[in-house]
Amino acid sequence: MKITSNPVKIFIFLFCTINLISCRKENEEFTETKDEETLKVNSKLSNLLLKTTLNDGSKDNILDNTSCFSISLPVTINLNEMRLTINSEDDFSIIEDSFNEFDDDNDSLEFVYPIAIINSNHEEIAIVNNKELKKKIKECRKSDPESGDEDIECIDFKYPIAVSVFDADRELIKIITLSNDKNLFNFIKRLDQYDRANIVFPVTVQLYDNSEVVINTADELENILKNVADECEDENDLDREDFISILTGSTWSIQKFKDDESNETEEFTSFTYDFKENEVIVASTKNEEITGSWTVVTRVDGGLYLIINFADKTPLNKLNKKWILKSAKNKKIKLESLVDNEKSKDELFFRQ
Repeated sequence: MKITSNPVKIFIFLFCTINLISCRKENEEFTETKDEETLKVNSKLSNLLLKTTLNDGSKDNILDNTSCFSISLPVTINLNEMRLTINSEDDFSIIEDSFNEFDDDNDSLEFVYPIAIINSNHEEIAIVNNKELKKKIKECRKSDPESGDEDIECIDFKYPIAVSVFDADRELIKIITLSNDKNLFNFIKRLDQYDRANIVFPVTVQLYDNSEVVINTADELENILKNVADECEDENDLDREDFISILTGSTWSIQKFKDDESNETEEFTSFTYDFKENEVIVASTKNEEITGSWTVVTRVDGGLYLIINFADKTPLNKLNKKWILKSAKNKKIKLESLVDNEKSKDELFFRQ
């Protein structure tokens, strides 16, 4: 019997054979990855990644005065009767400069609608007027303003980041490139869609002091995210209204006052401090009351200043500073003021 060969059939057979071997080889290489390197739903690493990639609503507080969400840029505003477009976070300094131009004026900022807000899960929501915006702020404002938020802001990923995923049914490995926090957040949220998923190391992260660290394993990544979260537990995401509510909701005493390297707390322990809603502060002892003023200002980076002024009334005039709010929780307010070209700092801690 004579056997005839069909070149096309032979080519298809060889192609399929090579492709199958290749797929199985990739599968074997993928499964050789250590099990602890695999991203799993609700694992410690996955949860830390979610917290690190949440949308930070505090970064534009100078624009919207709320940490519940951020405003999608570009956005057009009326700033003290001047219309301008805010294209990026770099333009926030324009708002701060306008607010700081005069001390005795009433600053105003109004959005030109419609606008879009971005919540912590990176979802965009259209807002058509100021009434809707106020409603969203009211809905998302925390019932306990001292409870803090879950996002880890003291570390950022350097993108792009690659992840490999394995489809067991198709015996295929796919490399997915993630270009921002939103991509990585959504990938982690959908981990259950994949039979197996791994971050392709190394990855680089940037710390709060702008230094960069190269991460080579999942264990290293989990450890640095956990450590940074613990170190930054004092990070402050309070918006202006929340902080004012805490400030005026109780009377305070000074737990610590440090003037550069000199601890001068004892000069202030005989006073109690009452921040009135009309921006008047009253410092009281058994024998006297001293009146000053206070105000809360949103910084260009979304943080807050507490400005205290007791004029020339000794020793309280030592508190006359623009204090940076570090945290306000656990019945304690921590403030600092950078001095000497930010090489040293004054510290002021209030407690209930």
